[in-house]
Amino acid sequence: MKPTQEQIKKMSEAGKKRTGEKGNNWQGGKGRLNHYGYFLEFDPSLPPTRGGRYTPRYRRVMEEKIGRRLEKHETVHHINGIKSDDRPENLYLCTLSTHRKMHNEMSQLVMELYRKGLVRFEDGRYYFSE
Repeated sequence: MKPTQEQIKKMSEAGKKRTGEKGNNWQGGKGRLNHYGYFLEFDPSLPPTRGGRYTPRYRRVMEEKIGRRLEKHETVHHINGIKSDDRPENLYLCTLSTHRKMHNEMSQLVMELYRKGLVRFEDGRYYFSE
C-alpha cells in the first residue's frame, strides 16, 4: 500500500530528528575519506543535507590557521598533493582561479620533465625515469 502525503510528511519530519547522534548510521562523529580522497569530519553546525553534515577537514584546519571562515572565492591547496594530508604547513590558501593556475602549472611541469626524459608514461600513469 502506497503511503499518503500526510504519512510521507510525518516520516520526513521523524527522519530529520534522527540526524547526528540520533541517526541510525551514527558512528561517533569520526571522519571518513570521500571518493575524491579528502578526509571529511562531522560538523553539527551545518544544516542536514543529502550529503549529511560532513565537511572536508582541510577547511577546518585552514580556518583555524587564519582565524576566520573561508570565503566563497577562497579554496585550499594541498602543497604535497596528498589530499588527506591536512597539516597546516601543507595547506595553502588561494583563490579558485589561482588554484586552477597552480594545477595547470604542475601539469606543464610534468610535460617538461617528460620531454627531458626525467618522467616516463606507462599504463596510463606518469613515473620518474630510472
